[in-house]
Amino acid sequence: MKDNFFGFDHLTIKYGRKTVVSNLSFAIREGKITTLIGKNGCGKSSLLRSVFGAVKPSGGVIYYQGRPIGCYGTREMARKIAYLPQVHDAPPDVTVKTLVSYGRYPYQKFGRGLTKADLEIINDTIQFTGLTSMEDCLLTELSGGERQRAWIAMTICQRPKILILDEPTTYLDVGHQIDVLELVRKMNRELGTTIVMVLHDVNLAVRYSDDLYAIRDGGICCEGNPEEMVTKDRLRKIFDVEAAIGRDKANDCPYFIPLRTIG
Repeated sequence: MKDNFFGFDHLTIKYGRKTVVSNLSFAIREGKITTLIGKNGCGKSSLLRSVFGAVKPSGGVIYYQGRPIGCYGTREMARKIAYLPQVHDAPPDVTVKTLVSYGRYPYQKFGRGLTKADLEIINDTIQFTGLTSMEDCLLTELSGGERQRAWIAMTICQRPKILILDEPTTYLDVGHQIDVLELVRKMNRELGTTIVMVLHDVNLAVRYSDDLYAIRDGGICCEGNPEEMVTKDRLRKIFDVEAAIGRDKANDCPYFIPLRTIG
């Protein structure tokens, strides 16, 4: 295992006879924001879902702190790694504060309710995520961006070492996409949480990530920081597109404008 923190070692994922991920290995840097990019159907989401058993690998190992994740119990794992899928549902009568409180479940002892410490963490999380004015609102009363913020708040309440996000900006308008990713970056910078996510908007991925991994043909086709990944050659290799490269001076990162497809 290249890194003792968290990663994938020779992982293979199949759906029937179709191999989606083949012998894939890479390590996540602790305390960084890492984003997976690539074409639709390349295996990004399947890779993340395999961490929690929603997809069962046919080979290889997923590890955390040098141990296969199968060595950890369910509750122990939930204290270390939180996962927010692309689609999530809650009963319509749940308030924001109730949803956030679910993040304390991995710490509760059998037959006991929330402790004073739990309640403090819940209140701190609501304040941290800017949800104080909405804590008594039903989820159904919120906008899409506000609901996503509430779901992320629930994962923050778990106090995980790693937060895994599967396309957290899907179905959101541009303003709410920025709002959600600013919260993710705040969690990373102020709480020290390692973030691993899938994003389709590569320019946003570049703006908010330390490391990027591009998946193609079942493996990592290239990896690097934003400066290394946003080049004409790499964009051809990852997406089969010709692109114009520019510079976002306000955020000190590159961006690209797709011009045409190739191949």
